[in-house]
Amino acid sequence: MEMEKTTDPTSFHGAYRMTPATFDELLALVGPHIVKQTTNFRDPVGVSERLGITLRYLATDMSQRDVARHFCVGRATVCKIIQEVCQAIWEVGAPLFMAKPTTEDWKKIAEEFNNQWNFPHCLGAVDGKHIHIQKPALSGSLYFNYKRTFSTILMGVADAAYRFIYLDVGSYGREHDGSVFAQSTFGKALEDGTLLLPQSPNGDLPYVFVGDEAFPLKPQLMRPYPGKNLSDKKKIFNYRLSRARRVVENAFGIMVSKWRILRQPIIAKPEKVDKIVKAIGVLHNFMREKEGLEVECDVGSESGMTDVQIRLGANMYSGAAWDIRENFANHFSSPQGSLPYQNDIVQRGLNI
Repeated sequence: MEMEKTTDPTSFHGAYRMTPATFDELLALVGPHIVKQTTNFRDPVGVSERLGITLRYLATDMSQRDVARHFCVGRATVCKIIQEVCQAIWEVGAPLFMAKPTTEDWKKIAEEFNNQWNFPHCLGAVDGKHIHIQKPALSGSLYFNYKRTFSTILMGVADAAYRFIYLDVGSYGREHDGSVFAQSTFGKALEDGTLLLPQSPNGDLPYVFVGDEAFPLKPQLMRPYPGKNLSDKKKIFNYRLSRARRVVENAFGIMVSKWRILRQPIIAKPEKVDKIVKAIGVLHNFMREKEGLEVECDVGSESGMTDVQIRLGANMYSGAAWDIRENFANHFSSPQGSLPYQNDIVQRGLNI
């Protein structure tokens, strides 16, 4: 059984969130890994239909039961197909579209951040979001978050072009950004020095990641200055950091705009949710490469995902981290590092 493609590209794109040509590229990539052998009892669901079932579920508000009715297959079959296809998308696509950066890759990412968002030596923007789910059985309060809903946490690091460099999903909803980041493989690799990060020729301005106030200040992770009555220098730093940090917010917004299953609680066990979200992350990067940024995507809108709670004590820092943030703040207020419009924006209290 194979999926019949509509002759109307607009209708096809509305149903599967990609053009027929892009669908065929994705099918060629994952098809060999999701094919099923014919049995003596019945013909299996064809590879194109298996991919179509999965994309239709991820891209729309349809439940698995509705998808099963639409494709005229059993609900249990749909559930199994979605998990197998999502696993294949992650295993095949992650090494191609979310590969671990080399030292040269990091330098290119930093150059893009400086050119597009005016933050030198920035390697990525970090943030975490709640992925809302149904209450897992016998889970107690592990997935119960501060919004009084149930969720698992998605931690992402995005580059300057809204692509995800790294994704980690599966932490309990009751946790906060700082602890999720510290426990993630990315956070551990950052602490261990195993990310192959480049060395800055300017010791005062090392290569760093940027995050919001939910993250701790570290030598390789910059966060805003806290408080309201800040000096102009600190306000300018916060503005410049905000310009770079919003990239990851926009990346989440683009992802939710296209893959609308993220707009509502996902009805699946946590381990199955993890596979779904990781596959969506790969599809996000795949689509950014193949079709770019679409006009329909509401950049910056992440309806369906909420911010992770800020923990008390997140503003703790070392002296080295404080010095690095001060160096960036001084640079942004200097003739060499300032933007011609930043003082006006700060004085008007905009975008801080």
